[in-house]
Amino acid sequence: MIERFPKPATVATIFGMLWALGIPMSRTAYGQQPQPAPSQITVGGVRITGIPDDWTHHHVVFSNPGTEAEAIANGTHGRWLKVVNDPRYIIQQLHRGQPAQGPYAADVARVLAARGLPTTLPPPVPVAPEPGPSSLPPPVAIPGAHPAPRFAAQPDGPGSVASSAQVPGISGMAGGTPDLKRRWRRDWSENLGGTSQGLTTFPAKYSFSTTGASCSDFAVFNTSAQGSSTQATVVAYNNIYVGTGGCASSLPTVYWEYNTGGYVHLSPVLSLDGSQVAFVQNAGSGTAPASLVLLKWKNTGATVTTLSNTAAGSYRSCTAPCMTTLTFTNSGFDGFSAPYYDYANDVIYVGDNGSYLHKFTGVFNGSPAEAGSPWPVLVNEGTVYPLVAPVQDSVTGNIFVGTSYNGTAGAAGGLECLVTSAGVFTSYFGQLDHEYGIWDAVLLDSSAQETYTFIGDCASSTNCGTHNDTVVLEATTSFSAGETYALGTGLYPMFAGTFDNIYFTSSTPSTPTGHLYVLSPTSSGSYQQLLQITISGSTPGDTMTSATYDSSDFGYGTIMSPLTEFYNATAGRDGVFFGAEAAASGCSTTGTVGCVYGVNVTSGAVPGAAYAFSSEAGGTSGIIIDNGAVFTGADQIYFTTLSSGTCGAGGSGVCAIQASQAAP
Repeated sequence: MIERFPKPATVATIFGMLWALGIPMSRTAYGQQPQPAPSQITVGGVRITGIPDDWTHHHVVFSNPGTEAEAIANGTHGRWLKVVNDPRYIIQQLHRGQPAQGPYAADVARVLAARGLPTTLPPPVPVAPEPGPSSLPPPVAIPGAHPAPRFAAQPDGPGSVASSAQVPGISGMAGGTPDLKRRWRRDWSENLGGTSQGLTTFPAKYSFSTTGASCSDFAVFNTSAQGSSTQATVVAYNNIYVGTGGCASSLPTVYWEYNTGGYVHLSPVLSLDGSQVAFVQNAGSGTAPASLVLLKWKNTGATVTTLSNTAAGSYRSCTAPCMTTLTFTNSGFDGFSAPYYDYANDVIYVGDNGSYLHKFTGVFNGSPAEAGSPWPVLVNEGTVYPLVAPVQDSVTGNIFVGTSYNGTAGAAGGLECLVTSAGVFTSYFGQLDHEYGIWDAVLLDSSAQETYTFIGDCASSTNCGTHNDTVVLEATTSFSAGETYALGTGLYPMFAGTFDNIYFTSSTPSTPTGHLYVLSPTSSGSYQQLLQITISGSTPGDTMTSATYDSSDFGYGTIMSPLTEFYNATAGRDGVFFGAEAAASGCSTTGTVGCVYGVNVTSGAVPGAAYAFSSEAGGTSGIIIDNGAVFTGADQIYFTTLSSGTCGAGGSGVCAIQASQAAP
């Protein structure tokens, strides 16, 4: 059951839904009288009033597109126009506190100025020199099965079981020698009621201001529990910032919690104004049919509210809280594919376990409906595979979607490409993964027109290199060229990596230079290590590993979460965050307690030890980020545990957790 707390008076009705560019807040004004900014940003007819952060913003990214003059000189002006007019690009720059290129540069600069941030791009940071390629001996091959691989028992390693008590961490990420044995400060932990969570599932976070933090900001979590009159399927918390200048002394407020009548275990997505949420719901755990749920929320507090279905034709005018469910036309089940929202066209794409990709139109602003022929589109190579989450490139209009494990060993999937305008299956790479299939959505840089796919067990040299290799496959968005980079050997599912801020701010548009971070098995195969791949001209270069990232640190015979990077412009630090299902040093010696880590990658040098960590039951879901350091208590990370654990004072279950970016 969801832990309930009384709802204190908030200022949500004053400024929660203001149609303004942003609400700059000083520490004294925070949570009191808002000061709305004088303008707003409307990009391609889409008005940006706040900052949504969900799983899609960690898979579709934009390196620096450069100036218009550079694009003309490079012959990429058409691409440049599409990138700088993409709402996702502007949202990314606002979230990261970075200047923008193109027609909205002045609007973004005004927002940055209100936050006291530079309004022009800084000089590029040089890429750290490479020490040369790393030689990785073959690890132990461990058989596994989707969704959770089977692992042999491992001997106890160094370290001790971490306490669940809050332990102060360090004051910052940059400078000095990092200390792995500093535990993270967990600000709050709330019981969601479920018993397990998906590895690639992300919560969603909405900031009502583009310039600061608000007590009305909220975070949305699925519960991965069957809905009932006492058990919500989705929950949101506001008053989420605690500490100095925060909204609550120690706990957030339940903003709303709804039973939508099914089972929700995949990542939600948000409308641009934050007033609506979309997610996939199955009839039950492992039970078809799947539906796309569109939900208008209202502050209903800490009481589970059961919502009845509103007909799609009446949804636009229904009074919140209300929802409509659009059952997949083929009545399919969806085990792996979260919805992807196209801001510019008000469209959602989502896959199912029968190899069909669905398209829904008018989802947040029009008349919601599933698109007809040729949709849903069958995506396969002659065999039915479950689809993972799709991502869309706004430049080409193409959708990229991976195929996952279908229960037949050695017949795992590849990576497909579709053209959205016609709904035609156009091209694909052949089988990529031999053991697990593709587990995670592709990482796409629309500015550079490059995709990166993460493969845990390469199927053959034809498509990805050497069988049993863990591989990053880089390819253009047209699939006209590609390169594989082998990280090592082993049978581990792979999850999406992430770029650093050096890559995002590279001064070479279309061919960015920086780093890609990815987790891969160590030479023994019993642990995972964090690898740094140098990217130069959008091509993977030599892998660099730090001696601190070996068998004494991460992934005790286990798989890891996707990586999340965030550049905190106010603090001037760049962090990479990830979790392990069962960890080694610092969290557990038995392989039964998971962990979450933070790593400082600001300088571009091979990072040292994790600067902070905390134990988490079963590891972590995907991690999202809220703000730059507007004040203490408002620069946080959010995730759920993968297994049932003790959630603050709220009993045992899957926990929704907020922790500090910098362990203050």
